[in-house]
Order: sequence, then C-alpha cells, then structure tokens
Amino acid sequence: MFTTETRSRTKAKTRTEERIVIDLTEDNTSKVTDNNSLLKATSEDSSNTSLNEKSCNISSGLGLANVYCAICLEAPTDLSATPCGHLFCLSCIHRALSRTTCPICRQHVNRQRILPLEVMLAPNKSK
Repeated sequence: MFTTETRSRTKAKTRTEERIVIDLTEDNTSKVTDNNSLLKATSEDSSNTSLNEKSCNISSGLGLANVYCAICLEAPTDLSATPCGHLFCLSCIHRALSRTTCPICRQHVNRQRILPLEVMLAPNKSK
C-alpha cells in the first residue's frame, strides 16, 4: 500500500519528467519542442492548457501514425482525450471509467469531461 509520502514523491517525479510535444501542422515532418516553449505559446492562446501540457500516448517515433490507445494498443477509433491529457479510443475509455480514474495517471475523471477529438490532416503536398 502506498503511503502519503510515497504518493507525493511519485507525483513530483511525474511532474518533472520531460514531455514530448508533436507539431501536427507540418507536412510529414514533426518538430519536438521543449515543455517550456510549449507552455509559453499555449498560455498566450488559451488559459486552459492542460491537454497541451500533459504527455500523450505516443510511441518513440514521432507523428500521428504513432499515436495509439493505451488500453487496446491499437490506432484509436473515435480519438478522445481525458482532462489530464491522455488519448484513448472513446469506447475504451468509457469502459475503463467504471473505476472513475484515468488508466494511466489515476487522476479522477468524470465521463462528462471526456473530450472527443476530430483530427483532420492536410493532403500531402506534391513537389
């Protein structure tokens, strides 16, 4: 069983880990930016930056093709995000929320706060 001290150390460690950010607006190339520049850019655009600050379920490769659902380990169908910023298939996260916590970070998640995402990709530019 975790003690309060163990939980606080675990949370502190999670907060200080480096996060990978992927810019999906580029064509076939993705840029990795550090967390500080991301926070600066998103805080200017919106006061709610929680989805941009949190890590996503992205494998070691970069790009939208490498995003996967952490529950079924497949490419997400009806991509959805939790308030803590984790990505899942909509059906997978609804099944997992019988425990009302995020399957990755264990934060409390209310079903009404799940955000369905619509991802639109620009067509490839021919050179």
